Amino acid sequence: MANGQGSVHRQFFDKVMKNGHTDFQTHNAGKFVAAILEYKDPAELLYRMTSTQEHGVRRLRAALTSNDSVAFTSTYTVPLLEYLGCPALCRGSCKMSLLALLTEMYHSPGLLACLQGALEAQAIKDAAPVGWFLLSIVTSVEDSRTNPAVLSLAAALKARGDNSSKSLDIVLLGASVLSNTGGAGPPEVPAANGAGLVALEDLRVQPGGRHNNDHTDYRSISIMITSEEALCQQQPFLPRCSDPHLSESPEAALLDRQFRLLREDMVGPSEQSFTPWASSHHHQPQQSSQEGRLNLSPSHSCSHLLPSLPDAAKPNAGRGGGRQQQQSQQLQQSQQPQRNVYHPVRVEWVQLKPRPCVMVSVGLPASHRAARMTKREEREAFWNESGKGTLPLDALVCLAGPGHPMLFATVVRRDPKELAMQRPMVGLVINGSEADVADVLSHMGSACLADTSLVQVSTSFFSSRPVLRTLQGMQCVPLAEELVHGQPPQPLTYLPADVVEEELAKLESLDASQRTAMRQALTSRVALTQGPPGTGKTFMGVLMCDIIVRRTNQTILCVCYTNHALDQFLEALLDMGITDIVRMGSRSKSKRLEPYSMRELTGPTQNNSRSQAESSRFYALKDEMTALDSRIGKLLDKVAGHNALVSKPSEQLRQQQQQALLQREQAEAAHQQRERKRAAEGRRRPWYEPEYEPPPPPPPPTAAEMQQWATMGPYLDEEHHEEWRQLSVAGSPTTDFLFRRWLTGSKDHTPQSKNTVPAGEWQQASGKHCIAAASVSRGGRSDGSSGRDDGIGRWRGRGGRGGGGRGSSSTATGPSGATATFVTPQLPVPPLWKLSRQERQRLLQQWCGELVKLDCEELAKLLQRADQIQLELRSLNDGANEKVVSKARVIGCTTTGAAMFKETLLQAKIGVVMVEEAAEILEAHVLTSLSAHTQHLIMIGDHKQLRPKCESYRLSVQSGSGHAHNVSLFERLVLTGYPHSSLAVQHRMRPEIASLIRHTYPALEDHPRVLLHPAVRGLSRNVVLIDHRQPELHGKEQGAFRQDTQAQTQSKVNLHEVGLAVAVVRYLFQQGYGSEQMVVLTPYLGQLLELQKALSQDFVVLVEELDMRDLRKAMLNAGGALAPAKAANEQQSVRVATIDNYQGEEADVVVASLVRSNAAGDLGFLGEPERINVLLSRAKHGMIIIGDTRTLRAARSPAARRQWGIVLDNLESSGAVRAGLPAVCQLHGHVHMPELDSPAAFAERSPDGGCTKPCHAKLGCGHRCTLSCHAFDRGHAAVQCREPVHDYCPEGHLVLRECCSAALKCQTCHEIQLLEASERRELAVLEAAAAFKRKTADLEKAKAKGKLASLQQQLSAMEEHRAARLQAVALEGEVKKKAKEVELQVKFREQEAADSRKLAQLAKDVQASTRLLASVDANANRELQRIENSRRSVLAAADGKVVSVREAAQLRFTQYKTVSTWRESVGRATTADGLQALSTQLAACSAAGGTGEEADTLDVVFESPGLGRALLNYTAVKDQPDAPDAAYQQLKRGLALVQDKKWLEAYDFFHAATSDASTQISSAPPTCAAGLAQLCQVKLGMPTPAPATLPPAASSSSSSSSNTAAEQTESSPVVHLLNALSLDAQACSATPARGLAAQRKLDAQAAGQALAFLLHPAVTAKQLPEVLSEEVRQVLERRGTAMASLTSAPRDGAPGGGRAKDGFTEEVARWRAKAAKSASLAKMLELTGLDGIKREMFNLYDQVLLDKERKRDLKSRQYNIRFYGNPGTGKTTVARHYAGLLTELGVLPKAGMEETSGAALVNGGLTELKKLLEKIKEGGVLFIDEAYQLNPKVNPQGAQTGDPILNGIIAPTTSAMVNFVTQTVGWKYAGRYNALSYEVNKLWHEDEDASKGSVSQLREIVANDPGLRVLIAHGWDDLSCPFMVSVLIVDQMPAMGDATRVPREM
Repeated sequence: MANGQGSVHRQFFDKVMKNGHTDFQTHNAGKFVAAILEYKDPAELLYRMTSTQEHGVRRLRAALTSNDSVAFTSTYTVPLLEYLGCPALCRGSCKMSLLALLTEMYHSPGLLACLQGALEAQAIKDAAPVGWFLLSIVTSVEDSRTNPAVLSLAAALKARGDNSSKSLDIVLLGASVLSNTGGAGPPEVPAANGAGLVALEDLRVQPGGRHNNDHTDYRSISIMITSEEALCQQQPFLPRCSDPHLSESPEAALLDRQFRLLREDMVGPSEQSFTPWASSHHHQPQQSSQEGRLNLSPSHSCSHLLPSLPDAAKPNAGRGGGRQQQQSQQLQQSQQPQRNVYHPVRVEWVQLKPRPCVMVSVGLPASHRAARMTKREEREAFWNESGKGTLPLDALVCLAGPGHPMLFATVVRRDPKELAMQRPMVGLVINGSEADVADVLSHMGSACLADTSLVQVSTSFFSSRPVLRTLQGMQCVPLAEELVHGQPPQPLTYLPADVVEEELAKLESLDASQRTAMRQALTSRVALTQGPPGTGKTFMGVLMCDIIVRRTNQTILCVCYTNHALDQFLEALLDMGITDIVRMGSRSKSKRLEPYSMRELTGPTQNNSRSQAESSRFYALKDEMTALDSRIGKLLDKVAGHNALVSKPSEQLRQQQQQALLQREQAEAAHQQRERKRAAEGRRRPWYEPEYEPPPPPPPPTAAEMQQWATMGPYLDEEHHEEWRQLSVAGSPTTDFLFRRWLTGSKDHTPQSKNTVPAGEWQQASGKHCIAAASVSRGGRSDGSSGRDDGIGRWRGRGGRGGGGRGSSSTATGPSGATATFVTPQLPVPPLWKLSRQERQRLLQQWCGELVKLDCEELAKLLQRADQIQLELRSLNDGANEKVVSKARVIGCTTTGAAMFKETLLQAKIGVVMVEEAAEILEAHVLTSLSAHTQHLIMIGDHKQLRPKCESYRLSVQSGSGHAHNVSLFERLVLTGYPHSSLAVQHRMRPEIASLIRHTYPALEDHPRVLLHPAVRGLSRNVVLIDHRQPELHGKEQGAFRQDTQAQTQSKVNLHEVGLAVAVVRYLFQQGYGSEQMVVLTPYLGQLLELQKALSQDFVVLVEELDMRDLRKAMLNAGGALAPAKAANEQQSVRVATIDNYQGEEADVVVASLVRSNAAGDLGFLGEPERINVLLSRAKHGMIIIGDTRTLRAARSPAARRQWGIVLDNLESSGAVRAGLPAVCQLHGHVHMPELDSPAAFAERSPDGGCTKPCHAKLGCGHRCTLSCHAFDRGHAAVQCREPVHDYCPEGHLVLRECCSAALKCQTCHEIQLLEASERRELAVLEAAAAFKRKTADLEKAKAKGKLASLQQQLSAMEEHRAARLQAVALEGEVKKKAKEVELQVKFREQEAADSRKLAQLAKDVQASTRLLASVDANANRELQRIENSRRSVLAAADGKVVSVREAAQLRFTQYKTVSTWRESVGRATTADGLQALSTQLAACSAAGGTGEEADTLDVVFESPGLGRALLNYTAVKDQPDAPDAAYQQLKRGLALVQDKKWLEAYDFFHAATSDASTQISSAPPTCAAGLAQLCQVKLGMPTPAPATLPPAASSSSSSSSNTAAEQTESSPVVHLLNALSLDAQACSATPARGLAAQRKLDAQAAGQALAFLLHPAVTAKQLPEVLSEEVRQVLERRGTAMASLTSAPRDGAPGGGRAKDGFTEEVARWRAKAAKSASLAKMLELTGLDGIKREMFNLYDQVLLDKERKRDLKSRQYNIRFYGNPGTGKTTVARHYAGLLTELGVLPKAGMEETSGAALVNGGLTELKKLLEKIKEGGVLFIDEAYQLNPKVNPQGAQTGDPILNGIIAPTTSAMVNFVTQTVGWKYAGRYNALSYEVNKLWHEDEDASKGSVSQLREIVANDPGLRVLIAHGWDDLSCPFMVSVLIVDQMPAMGDATRVPREM
């Protein structure tokens, strides 16, 4: 599209986007979409379309729904989808905005049907954009997956064979559960309960319907648990490997199964934390989602909630199944205090950082360590170090209480300082609707919620949530051929096989198995490498990465399950020399990887990495966030104020108020009784009886009550108007004394009886009827009630005391004496005043609750919006991360991080994914690490070691349930026969250790290097099993887990092994082993905790991340506490770990505690072969196992019994099974017999790691070592000598000290120090006494000074009194003097009055003479004026004729130009675009209000009176479209015949229809049977009557304006059609006799009728056949072209009519020659018409060039100009060209142009004008569009108003003039200054000289007399309009030689 057209589209786009009131017609839809497609910056467009400040979404939906044609869909809609799907918008930073826009498009009515129609019509060449759009919708919009229109469109894409159809099938298939089982599912894993069998339960149970979060489509399931789900007693739907669920699509079935099992593994154990609560309330019916609100009724306690550990040992344990069997046991334990239940709860406030959350404070359980700490610093240290397991970040919590559903939330704010408060506080994100959040917020600031507890449900919610979210967004399974369908591995395409062989040839050190594994991994698309323990799996992975990095350009994603394993792998890559690494995630502990972390790589450049559009969006969101923060703060203040309204006063104040009120009522009742008695007896009050005074009023209300009415009054007025009327003062609604009186419980509802009301309030109410209006309110009943249920229920219509008589008059006195009289008519007591004080308080609380609810609802919406803003801000900040990962070659992250950073990783287009320890990672974690860009998957692991950790036992493969959730993808593929390679040589274990696992790996070989491993120091054997018979603990004996029964069944403790393990560790340290060489392993968390406690007494205990997480999870429920990691020797540390979390690691010496020792042979999961394999393969040099061989051999499980039997046989055959540790003294070679079998034996026979012999080695000091034989520190560098020696202190005293002690402690020096301290204390006492005496003296001195000051003040007062007396005497003398002067003045005034009377008489005589003289002068002046008037009349008549001739010529020229313009437009209307442009031009003229003049002009153009008015009415914009004509339905068949050009049948039809009254010939209906019949006659060549004509219409604007619009729009299009065809036929039959004028008239008339037909509403609405429109278009093309040819030369009589055509052609040729040198003039020539403007431009060009040749100053000429024209005639375009021309000529330094409008200047005034002028002060053009709006308005009184320029300068110019006259000149003028005003402005505007001929006369005078110089001067009274008029007049005059001849002066 041309640049000009694109500019027009952009202008139109900006206009309709910014202005919501701009008309958006149907024909603008394509223009709007075209503007979108031309937008250069997609991101900027997206942000504009979704911005709330613009109207993009509304405009786009209107455009998409305006046209349902196939052409529009294929031309605009599909390209729009392709534009939105570009890579620039599919980035993570644009995702939120893009999904929002796509969702709005999806909800556009009819869009999907249009896309389907275009697909079926084969109008779309590439359907990929449609498939992308539909995929985006079905994966993000939940209800779309069940939308029939979506399913139909997906079917159309599938029928076409689009690439997206497969993904659509996978996504949409989950929306419904299919019952057929014919499809082939994913390869099955052999289960323990029978392979491949489908259970009957699986055929009966299907997903959906159990609760509000049970859906058939897993994508619709909320990741967060819901209240109904937690309370549901039914077993959830959990698909097994052999389930027929979704069997039609194996990929869909795999994704569905992985999501449901992973979520159940997360949710199931979490639900056990509140199982007792759910069990005790399971009888409650299922509630809807809206009933999940927090119902806070203070009636119950939640302290009985029971938490439990996440796993259950039995197959039936857990969610659903087996729940009733556990209830009795759980309820018995429910009364025990639990660590995961926090009670009570209080809602504090809200916070926006780090995420918008609700701050909640809780009470800690009594057993919690922090609850027993009294100091804040101690608590803060605890939360920073040991308390990280309590309410950690991302923990799942539950707000629970009996009798109402639970509300779940996530911990997002956890500040140790806030936790260290008296009530720990955390920030929660409530998982629920806005109503749920509002319910929680409504309790903000109130008291603790006594019946509600906060239950910590889960600490591992964070790790599963990203994976689950990614599974819901997956559209397909990458590499599905191998991973799902079980096909053989496909070869790689990016790495040739010869390159692999070349690299293998270089690696000579590899053994055969490693070469085979390397070859298979680098040539197969999905490669599995199995590596037994110690075979170098990590080493192989590093070599593979090195080859891929060096020989390809692929990016590698390395994923591991733990951060520790990931750090080790990435450090190995660094050792290999690979440094192009990015480590994602923030939990790395490696110092080497810090420079490669994402935070370091993006830190300082993050803000600079955003594009301009992203930066604009970022700061716009920041501004919105700031505004939200301010609004939230104000709402919090309001809520706090509302809560203060219901704050209860103190009990003492309440009793005082009630007592005072009772006394007052009793006194008033007695007084009224006495008055009634006296009135009945006719007596008056005796004079001796004092006037009645009521008792004192009750105590004043509290400060909160004083402020209540300001908040409550407006709310009651709006929501409870009747109550407001009863509590407000009529005429003074802000006065609150009635409301305050009502709060005190008073029955007096009228302001009388001298109530204690502030004087100001009495004054406000003075003179007004201050009685609260009662009885009937708007819409109320006559008894005073409004019919609403207000929650009180008793106060409506209730009787009560109160009253008064028939009427009374009383005077009330305020506190400061102000009084007001009130007339009180007899009125019934309003219902509100009948309530008791308690009922009033409850009603006030209800009102305040309603106020709080409204504010909290708004606050919840603001929090939700703030959360959305923060999410988008984070996505915008991810742009820096995307740039970093897109440049990296190796990216490392955990599987959770891969899911969390999915959008960022997609930008890197990762082709290779390498999974370390793949056999211990859940399949779902591996699947979410893949993407559509993945070309190569390498999994390295060992499926014979531990499987992935599964929280729910019933989901594991060991349970036999068939779910096999803990079977990894690696194991599933290996067990189904997928090709894999195995490593065969181990490099870790010495042979005797490797022999323990050789039965598991028969082909395992030992590398020669392992034979060189050193023996274990201090032992006679390298492998030892210490056999014992000490049983494990049972029941309540299990240490930290003794309080929890479920913990007892899942975690085991053996204290004997704990003590023995600690002794062994201490012994190994004594042998010289370091911290990094040893590890203590155990299978149970309970044993791990006991080991940690025991070892922490002497060593620093190291517990890694996974073990610490498991410990915290266990301690959360068990009630124990982790021991602080402190030791006497901080250098000695030991690693303690569980077997499960130590897989993949190694140590020189391993100490293993097996724990299990029982007679029943119960081994638990210690009997699993995989765990045994890991345990026995961790040691390199030696291994010490502590266990009970009898229990191991008697294992109940056959597999465990066989596995341990093989191991024990091996150990026994080698003599490794011992009763104790076979220790050997390294120094003396002494073997300890018996062996060390207990901690006491270690202390007795090897206290220091050797034997019991003394050391006696000589120390450096010369003494002998007193220790027993010790293996450590043989050089005695750290041994301290304790021998006593004599020495001298620094003071020379003799002292006795230890040899190793350098510090001396001298007793003599100590005694001296005591004596000195005693002397200092005595000196301090003496100094204190002296200070007291000084203080006493100072006080006496101060008193004396005060007395002296008092005496001086008295003396000053006496002096002032004396001076005042003297002044009074002086004033008295002055008074007497003034009295004498007054007496003399009176006498003088009397004489002066006499003289004045004489002068008055003389003045009367002078006036009489003056009047006589004036009458004579007046007669003479009247005669002279008559003569002058006659002369002026003659001159005026002559001038009028001249002016009329000029105006007529100018009018003809203007009319010619307008007619020429319209003819050119008609000539261009022969095309569709031209016709649309002409229609728009006509509509603009009609909208501008100038329909009269334009109608007359159009009548001249088409030489058809009345046609112009019809055209304008046809194109006028209507608010409502015309209703379809009823006659059209009757003539539908005939019109169809016309469309088929069956003229004869159509004629018969319409001829027969002419008898029908509904189709009689008329000008009103849009269809006419008779006219159509006449048309058929014309087509058939039959004779026809005369053509029809338009209804009578006057040719003048005045007569045409009398016709209504309705009358003029009812002309039949058939009439125009017949006239057009008839006139066209006449024009075609041209004869020589016909003149040119007649021919032109026929052309014009035919074109006008054709145009009227095409623009008729009935035609544009397509109510007539298209064939008629084609006929008329041909007529318009012939006649319109002929009309356009008339614009080449003006007609006779027009200005320039005598100019020859060739002369005009020559002028155009000259223009073109000049335009070749000027780009602006060339652009002017491209414009159509505008010859006059072009001529002026070229004249200006010549004049400026002439000034340059004469070296004149170009700035001396004024270049201001005015453009007149109708809308759309190109004024703005010409102005831009004019600015460019001035720049080219050198007049302006740059072609800057500032555009504004008259309306903008009117609103902005001088300030706006100054801003614009400041922008172009260096040169530029100021273009003011619609400048007529600057004209002043005239108000109804005829005065001018609204002049923006005048308003701005009236004050400064008037002030300047006053200062000049009064200060500079020195004149004093007391009159009114009218330098500038609307009156002055009006006088100048009415000056005829400025509007008639002044410019022409000035031009003539200056031109005729070259020597004449004119000075236009203005005084101080001419500062505004006259000066501006002069500027415009002079600026428009052509250059006349010297530019200074007509200057202006001020």
